[in-house]
Amino acid sequence: MTAPSPIRDVARLVHAEILRTVEQRPGTPGALAGHELLTSGLGLTSLQVAGIAARLAEAVGADPFSSMALTEIRTVGDLCRALEAAAAGTGTGPELRSARLRAEARQRRLAR
Repeated sequence: MTAPSPIRDVARLVHAEILRTVEQRPGTPGALAGHELLTSGLGLTSLQVAGIAARLAEAVGADPFSSMALTEIRTVGDLCRALEAAAAGTGTGPELRSARLRAEARQRRLAR
């Protein structure tokens, strides 16, 4: 018997990882919806979103930033779609590299 592909459960994995990150705060939601904003809605920082994405990338073997830039991932659903697109090998267009470089530079500034 083969194990199910983890990419089939992208939404479940994404939701679980986000909830693990925000569970230390009072008022943490018990469930998430695709339209929920990661930063202004759930209170995550862009660095936390990047960390969540990195952990998910490791879990499924697909980097969500290969399909969408950090600045394009605003909602729970965006993160699910980015991970699914990365696993499928699709991207969002020629501006992706430029947006990714801007996001990485911002992350370096924030990490200082």
